Amino acid sequence: PAALVGARLGRPVDQACARACHEATGGHPLLLTATLDALTAAGPQAHGGRLPDARDIRGIRPDALRERLAVALRGQRPPVWRLAAALAVLGGDPGHAEAPGDTESAGEDPAARLAGLDATGRAEAVRVLRRLGLLAEGPVPRFVHPVVADAVEETLAPAEARDLRLRAALLLHQGGHPAERAADQLLAV
Repeated sequence: PAALVGARLGRPVDQACARACHEATGGHPLLLTATLDALTAAGPQAHGGRLPDARDIRGIRPDALRERLAVALRGQRPPVWRLAAALAVLGGDPGHAEAPGDTESAGEDPAARLAGLDATGRAEAVRVLRRLGLLAEGPVPRFVHPVVADAVEETLAPAEARDLRLRAALLLHQGGHPAERAADQLLAV
């Protein structure tokens, strides 16, 4: 892995940097390639001459990748797109402090409820998003990288985003989630 990352960056890297690249991109080849291309374009001076760490790498959100992901996601069936939009609004990325949902059950998963999905619809949408390599492994659906959430949010029409955020605030409030999570949704409107 370090040899591959080093070859793309044009300089040797240690295993920690290679692991950080893998961790930050979930090992997704498209995310990894786009991220390494962005790091190469920025040059070594972008991080003060040091190798980037996972936090640096997670902060990279290549425009071309965002656009490509947005097109790919919009081409999915409505349940898949609705779950992706709900995850983006609720903070479905691995760097987000709060989980979008905390169980496998669609009835208790705010993202599935916001997307209007029952347990079967949720499971199928999660399967498709995982097959596309956009969700991290684990019981709670989370995007592998914040650029996925960015791509989804950028494709939402303003009225669609406002409606989702208002519905998310109500859903979180009624579901007994911390008031701050509901307030964050209202502040984002």
